[in-house]
Amino acid sequence: MHGSLKTKKLRNPQKEIGDRKSDFTLSTEKPLRIVRHIIKETVDQFFLILLEQKKIIQFFYA
Repeated sequence: MHGSLKTKKLRNPQKEIGDRKSDFTLSTEKPLRIVRHIIKETVDQFFLILLEQKKIIQFFYA
């Protein structure tokens, strides 16, 4: 019984390493999504700033 517990303890770290590897392959897709999201947010902010600038200009020239 005691020997089987030791082998189980040895097997678990290997499984964790395997899990980390699969997490890593999944995480390679995530940065692209994050980058796309950041670009979208930046573009949205940029257009909001342009709209605000336009409103300010219209306000001063009204």
